[in-house]
Amino acid sequence: MMTSWTEHLRCPKCANTGDAELFEISPFNNGFRKVPEGFNVVAGKFGKDFHCEACMIPVAP
Repeated sequence: MMTSWTEHLRCPKCANTGDAELFEISPFNNGFRKVPEGFNVVAGKFGKDFHCEACMIPVAP
């Protein structure tokens, strides 16, 4: 059974918000069904993070 969930994203700088839909591929490896407009997924040192496209900074889930 695939686990899925929604994360509400908010940029701490410009207050842009949106809902991302994720699902678990395997432990510590998530897939993305929907990335809200104004955000993108960036591969980082410790995995994938959501970033605000306008501010180019990580966002808080």
